[in-house]
Amino acid sequence: MEAKAKNNIVPGDFSACAAWRYEEDSDLYYPVRGEDDISESLRDLSIRAVFTTPSGEKLDGYVVGTERIFSIGLFWGERTYHINKNLSGLSKEQVDEYLSQRGGASDLQYESMFPLHFQSRWGDDTFVDFSGVFEM
Repeated sequence: MEAKAKNNIVPGDFSACAAWRYEEDSDLYYPVRGEDDISESLRDLSIRAVFTTPSGEKLDGYVVGTERIFSIGLFWGERTYHINKNLSGLSKEQVDEYLSQRGGASDLQYESMFPLHFQSRWGDDTFVDFSGVFEM
């Protein structure tokens, strides 16, 4: 299935394509399938990743950019919950909603969730996976 430009990307889109590029001029997300699809700024990329909590629990989502990660998204169902270091109040609301939607899936709380270790799920013949830590 060929992925095309989208107004918003949802968890299922990352199954079709592991990385998406946001283009401010068009206000659209475009699939990244090769080097030619990457813009000048790697900060415009949303890349599928797996996060690990301090207790070892695995969470699916994406990171924005490849260095100095300030923003991530966590998937639950068909929703994405956005967390941004520069928007701590809104991010806490998103995390609280994410955790409530998961219900009894874990004993996680906002305070026990961070730091999140991440590993990108982008690697193939062209791109190399990377890892890091996301702290609030």
